[in-house]
Amino acid sequence: MTTSSSRSPSYHEEQITKHIEKKTGQTISEIRKEPLDAKRARVEKMKGKPLKIKSEFPWIGRGNVNSRNLKESRLIDEEVDSLLK
Repeated sequence: MTTSSSRSPSYHEEQITKHIEKKTGQTISEIRKEPLDAKRARVEKMKGKPLKIKSEFPWIGRGNVNSRNLKESRLIDEEVDSLLK
């Protein structure tokens, strides 16, 4: 894991990095460089279905006040395409 300081990563940071790289099949630097739309397309291809982003936070309080406004990426793409025509 790359850090901004000159200290070496801790054992836990190394383990987290290894786990992320194993699960994603990409290095941390590749993940950082990949654009969001490419990440979404890769995950959708891997899972075989559209990616949905769901918020589980906050657990305390009013909940997610924007939950009614969540949209699938397909709907956002359609809306952007129609605006650009």
